[in-house]
Amino acid sequence: MEKREIKLTIRLTSGEHEKLRDLAHAARLQLAEFVRSAALGREITAAPPSAPEVNREAYSELARLASNLNQISHNLHLGLHSQGRDAELFDLLTRISMSTRALRAALIGEDR
Repeated sequence: MEKREIKLTIRLTSGEHEKLRDLAHAARLQLAEFVRSAALGREITAAPPSAPEVNREAYSELARLASNLNQISHNLHLGLHSQGRDAELFDLLTRISMSTRALRAALIGEDR
């Protein structure tokens, strides 16, 4: 990519500047990139909306549950499962199952 070495200065009204900032923000572009793209006739589309907070929270919870399942699977594959740890394993799987059910209910609004 060619290095940008030339600086262009333009004068705007505060209203024009605010409008350009809003458009750049909607496209999730830096103001300079937005103006450059617009001036060069490139297509600028609004960026898709970011994931809602509830989705990010659910993603984190699912990651935690997946990590627990991976640890169990890893230990089973290594043969670390023994008769003495059956109760511990069952307890962990029960907690994961309950957490998964609660998360699924929360995602569709049944947790209220």
